[in-house]
Amino acid sequence: MNRSYRYELLWLHSNDTSAASRKQFKREIMEARKVFTFLGQHFRALELEPKGLLRNVKLALTARFTNHLFSTLLLAERGLILDAFNCSRTALEATAFYWLVCKDASASEMYNAEKSVPPVEIRKRLEALGVDVGAIREIYSRESAVAHVGNKYDQLQIRWEQGGDGRLLIGGGIVPDVQKALFEGITRATFRFVKFEDRYDVPDLDDPKSWTKDGIFVAYPKPK
Repeated sequence: MNRSYRYELLWLHSNDTSAASRKQFKREIMEARKVFTFLGQHFRALELEPKGLLRNVKLALTARFTNHLFSTLLLAERGLILDAFNCSRTALEATAFYWLVCKDASASEMYNAEKSVPPVEIRKRLEALGVDVGAIREIYSRESAVAHVGNKYDQLQIRWEQGGDGRLLIGGGIVPDVQKALFEGITRATFRFVKFEDRYDVPDLDDPKSWTKDGIFVAYPKPK
């Protein structure tokens, strides 16, 4: 094995990339980290609900969504762009399922099925309930395109240099525009997740009119 690809050196390189990202994207990462406080509060609120299948499925989906989002943040910090998109896409699958059980409690029965329900079927069920799934369909399509192997998005792991030469970013690397979008997307993804929770008033996160001045979305607890 080429010495430059030893695990220890990859780990050092990854740590250096993460540190550089935190310095370059300090504001975006700070905002992204805040959502985990909200998700923790949301999880605890679910724990206080009466025990039952719906509550348990919501807890499981929240845990899975949180882990995927946490992985997205860690991988984006380390410049492992393609891997970060994989996690973000799976978090979106958890979002669609969460929407469904919020709108139709009986759909909780589907969660422990022997085979996973295809994402397209989840979206069809949501549409049958009158839910606009246009935004998540579009985002899922884009992230799937990035996740699949052997297309133009594979170039996200290449740093192009003068003369047209490219260097493969083994172990990750800084890709400013894409990393910034991933960090900002973490906040939007979180409040999209709870869009149909009765305990929150959540603005339409996919409508630019609902953005705050800095592009960060906020979910507001409903007044008592």
